[in-house]
Amino acid sequence: MFGHGTLVALAIFIAVNAAIAVFTVQGAVLEHGSDVGTWYRPALGLLKYGGFVDPDDPSKYLTIRPPFYPMLIALLLRVTGTLWSLVVTQLALLFATGLVARAITERLLPGYGCLVMLLVVFNPSAIGVAHVLGSDTLYAFVFALLFWAVVEFAYRPAWRPALATGALLGASLLVRNPLEALLPLWPVVMTVLAVIAGGRNLWTRALLLGIAATVLAYAITVPWIAYKYRANEGFDLTSQEQKAWFLRKQVVYLEHCRSGLPNNLARDNWTEERKAHLAEIPGFERMTERQQANYVINDSIARMRTYSVRNYVCALTSGWALMYGSPGVSNLSLLFGEVSQGTIAYLRWNRFAEYFRKVPPATIVITVIGLAYVILVRLLNLFGAIAMVRRRAWVPLLTMFGAMTYLTLIMLFNGAARFRLPLDPLLFIIAAYGVAELRERWFKPASG
Repeated sequence: MFGHGTLVALAIFIAVNAAIAVFTVQGAVLEHGSDVGTWYRPALGLLKYGGFVDPDDPSKYLTIRPPFYPMLIALLLRVTGTLWSLVVTQLALLFATGLVARAITERLLPGYGCLVMLLVVFNPSAIGVAHVLGSDTLYAFVFALLFWAVVEFAYRPAWRPALATGALLGASLLVRNPLEALLPLWPVVMTVLAVIAGGRNLWTRALLLGIAATVLAYAITVPWIAYKYRANEGFDLTSQEQKAWFLRKQVVYLEHCRSGLPNNLARDNWTEERKAHLAEIPGFERMTERQQANYVINDSIARMRTYSVRNYVCALTSGWALMYGSPGVSNLSLLFGEVSQGTIAYLRWNRFAEYFRKVPPATIVITVIGLAYVILVRLLNLFGAIAMVRRRAWVPLLTMFGAMTYLTLIMLFNGAARFRLPLDPLLFIIAAYGVAELRERWFKPASG
């Protein structure tokens, strides 16, 4: 696992990230994280009171987020007393994700594992995310392990890889919950993969193993579901508050497409309109948080029905373009304190001229590197997809494009580079197929 090439890559990785840490402004780890309060405050409550509660009011549960990442934060704060230990841990997880991606690649496309590992660990977007507080790096690592187990099961439908998929699926749901909808479908997913890889005679065995894996995944999530039930959140892994927050964001993107206003103005207008509407509802303020969230969910769904197909196409294409085409260097740029969140947001609002006019030279360099990285990988993805079809690599094709399709659809219009972080290793593997295809075409030995 740690040959000469890997050790050299690790040394460069440590040097690069040490340099970034040296120039990171004080407080950036916490200030520029993703949805910081929803992860950090439960961790503080866990440290102070031994439960996922508000550190300022222990009678108030904080269960909008799954438990594993707040538990990691609390553990590291208890042991080291500093958030820098979280950055070091996340960088270790990023490098470990690269090693997992290398193992998957060697299983599918021998000889290209090191290339994929390097693409993972030196991904500018992933490095920036690893330097701030947010669960994305941990989730990407667990997702990579899950994908590895799924590939192993497809080619060898046995108890060990089957139970590994169940354990990792359950663990992933305790980090982030995008895969919740797959839980009841997991036996079908595993059966289809095994049949494609090994033939129809495997379907009964694969189905049995898939059911066992699903039961294990459910069992792993039961303690957290029970805790959420005590917090009056029902039996869902995803809280009603989180669903309400997600749907509110989707309305903003649709409103942006209908009105033509930038996202920030569309958000502000919709927020004011929603507040005025909720103020007119008798007894809304006396409702419980769960009841208020239920009302907002129903209200947002009703609002979403008022938009045209054109608005939906606009929001989808914009979100997907950002998810797969954005350089994802916002976090990396913000670490050095030379640019503001508002200026970075110009990229999201497609105000490119203003962005490049206002940001300092260092941020321009980071952005150009990130864009070059994305453009190169996407071009190789095109060649890679063609190569996978030509090679009849149906299992990798189905698993990778199935995972990308599912996660893309589940995010709806909420496109952001950090949301593709768990998919980046898969995109890099497809790119490796593209490199293999180009090498065969360019360096094909002459016949005769």
